[in-house]
Amino acid sequence: MNIIKKVSKLNIGRKLTLGFLLVILASLAISVLAALCFLKIQDNSEKRDVTVQMVDALAKARLNRTLFQYTRDTKFIELNGEAMNQLSALYKNLEKYSWSTGGREKLSALNTALAQYQEKRQHFLASNHSAALSLNDIQALGLTSVAEKLAARQAYVPADLTAPLLALSLKTEQAAFYVQAFMHGPDASTLNKFNEIKDGFSPLVSQLSGLADTSLGALLADVAQKTTSGTTLLNNYLQSVQVEKRASDEMTAAAGKLNQSITDLAFFQSEQAQKYMHTALWQIGFATLVCITLSLLIAWRMTRSITVPLRETLSSAQRIAEGDLTAEITSSRTDELGELMTAMGAMNQSLRNIISRVRDGVNNVARASSEIAAGNTDLSSRTEQQSAAVVETAASMEELTSTVKLNAENAHHASQLATDASHNASCGGEIISEVITTMGGISQSSGKIGEIITVINGIAFQTNILALNAAVEAARAGEQGRGFAVVAGEVRNLAQRSSLAAKEIEVLIRESLDRVSNGTELVNRAGVTMEGIVRSVTQVRDIMGEIAAASDEQNRGITQIAQAMTEMDSTTQQNAALVEESSAAASSLEEQALELEKTVSVFRVPSSGAFTPRAQTTRRNVQPSVSLMASKANWETF
Repeated sequence: MNIIKKVSKLNIGRKLTLGFLLVILASLAISVLAALCFLKIQDNSEKRDVTVQMVDALAKARLNRTLFQYTRDTKFIELNGEAMNQLSALYKNLEKYSWSTGGREKLSALNTALAQYQEKRQHFLASNHSAALSLNDIQALGLTSVAEKLAARQAYVPADLTAPLLALSLKTEQAAFYVQAFMHGPDASTLNKFNEIKDGFSPLVSQLSGLADTSLGALLADVAQKTTSGTTLLNNYLQSVQVEKRASDEMTAAAGKLNQSITDLAFFQSEQAQKYMHTALWQIGFATLVCITLSLLIAWRMTRSITVPLRETLSSAQRIAEGDLTAEITSSRTDELGELMTAMGAMNQSLRNIISRVRDGVNNVARASSEIAAGNTDLSSRTEQQSAAVVETAASMEELTSTVKLNAENAHHASQLATDASHNASCGGEIISEVITTMGGISQSSGKIGEIITVINGIAFQTNILALNAAVEAARAGEQGRGFAVVAGEVRNLAQRSSLAAKEIEVLIRESLDRVSNGTELVNRAGVTMEGIVRSVTQVRDIMGEIAAASDEQNRGITQIAQAMTEMDSTTQQNAALVEESSAAASSLEEQALELEKTVSVFRVPSSGAFTPRAQTTRRNVQPSVSLMASKANWETF
């Protein structure tokens, strides 16, 4: 009981933590128990896997031993040895596991059977080796080759000995046949037939031994020796085969015992697996039942420790919901539910105070709402006046906008004219520049002509001198040079006339050069003047462009001002509407104050104050003014 009281004093979080901790511990115990059971099952499963591998290894060993006995191929006996080595390794692997008493007995029996099988296998291998040696000796007899040699000697013996030699050759071949048959299936009947044939050799050998042929005598001696030793070898091989068969039978019996031991071990492991599974199911089921019972007890106790105080708290909450705030709510509990009950009592007391204050505040709200309604009525009247002033200002801005727009258009037109004048002046300046260039070219050409005239004048002077020299030489010549003198005189006259013409042309060229120089100077002065005109016109164009830009900027600014005035007019109208809405809201607030008083009157408190609302102020409807700039069509003039 003390433990229950201590637990009941804990908070809900600790109670839940304790309950979940107990459930977790129980679940952990179940998990540990299940893990132990599964470990046993896993251990037994691993043992069964090894046992199955031993069965496979034993089957391989027996199969390879059988194949060896039929084929005498050493590959199969090697595979048999590998299978036995695998079987021994698997047994050693089984010894590493933990075993019960029954399992250890089964494992010991398996070890004994495995050792017996290994021993019988060694006996079998030894007998097989002995039989193989005897078989090799029989194969080395070579009776077939002796028979062939005897048949070949028939042509070299007298006619009366041909028949005995042929009979001896045939008997040798029969003996070789029975030797081959005995090698493939050794038995007493085949051995007896061989001995019967061997007994018939002596008369024939005696009949043929009188020949003087040394090689034939040696061949007959070889036949006698091989048939005599053949009987001994065949007897030895028959005994070896019989020993090998007994060893094989013993090995087969040992293999059967080994197989039975492995089967018994596998059956024992299956029983153990069923036992482990049954035990695990019972243990886990019992532990689960205990865990469920413990969980239900904890849940029932936790539920009672929570629902009982919650019902008490719910009852108090319902009284508060019904408006009964007169009850005193207390609790002696120290957990969260006790704190909840205490908080409920504090909330009850707070609601008392709040309801009292709300009732006192409702009267104040009603008075304030009446004052707000009166102020909104006055504000609405002033807003109407402001709207009318904004409308008048918008009309003035419309007229100013038209004037500025006209100025901007004139400025643009003047700027265009100035631009055209600047373009024409620029063209005139370019023409003057071309004229100056042309006059310079003429001046240069005149200078070149003057140089040419100077050259012509020099040539005429030289010609005159040459003609004078020719006249002097003609005078010296006398009568013979008279004709030459006449020609020289004519040449001199032509030279003088050329010199005179050249001087006249030179005078004219100099006058032309002077006039060209004067024209060039005048054209240069005209070019300078034209450049000044172009600069002046350009400055006028720039000034007119700035005036036009300023007019555009002024036009845009006035447009923006007009838009702002329109927006101000709209805002003023909205303010008027908001004032009207505010007045309506104040009236509604007064009505809601009355409703609030009716609402809080539901709560019952120890004391309550009276509430007397003031008369509702009637609001005045305010009609918004119509702006002259509200129409989009009026703004299209901009």
